[in-house]
Amino acid sequence: MFQRQLFCLLVAILSLPVLAQSAPKASYRAGLNHELIITTAKGKQVIAHVFSTQETSAEYSALAEFNHQAALFYSSKMDELYFTFSQTTPELIDCVYVSLRTQINVPVRKFRCGLNEKISPTLFEQQREDFANTLPAQANDLNIAAQVNSTGKVIIPISQAEHFEVQAVYTTQNLENGEPDMFIVQDGVSTKINANGFYVEYKGKGTKLNASRLFKVVSKEGTKLAPFTE
Repeated sequence: MFQRQLFCLLVAILSLPVLAQSAPKASYRAGLNHELIITTAKGKQVIAHVFSTQETSAEYSALAEFNHQAALFYSSKMDELYFTFSQTTPELIDCVYVSLRTQINVPVRKFRCGLNEKISPTLFEQQREDFANTLPAQANDLNIAAQVNSTGKVIIPISQAEHFEVQAVYTTQNLENGEPDMFIVQDGVSTKINANGFYVEYKGKGTKLNASRLFKVVSKEGTKLAPFTE
């Protein structure tokens, strides 16, 4: 009798609906003094200097959207970074999407998620530097023209993972335009791609970043991504 009652109790417990934990809803807006104002059901938070040109070293900053998430956008010269907010902790940054240009105009498009870092004015310069450090010295070699004229072609590896490599290729043909052609190499096959049509996901932190997966841009605005294999 006792075993039957215990069995019925277990069935009843397992039959209860599972309540999903919903992410806290937050709204973001810029304040009059360059601060970021975050409003949730729990109240309001104010983070100073987030939009300050002097504090962030960015020439322009604004609220935006990237990959269906609210984001902070920073730009300086040819560099653009999007920081998406955490869906569970509104005052933290989840992902950073980086679009850079090196000194010899090589496009660099990379991102990483799981940062869980506090929003601060130093994010722009910190993340820009971290991703710049993932490049070989050749990506900023001002003697690239001499190398191309000597060999006819220079291949610069921008991202390398187990199953793919992203390459910037300077040739005597494109050297006059001042911009390399971009290629993805998979299984020994090289495919030319649009310089603005991809992002490479990275794993790790700080100087220990490693290429993981390849994504393609699937929107005209360049702010929505999908796995490259799709």
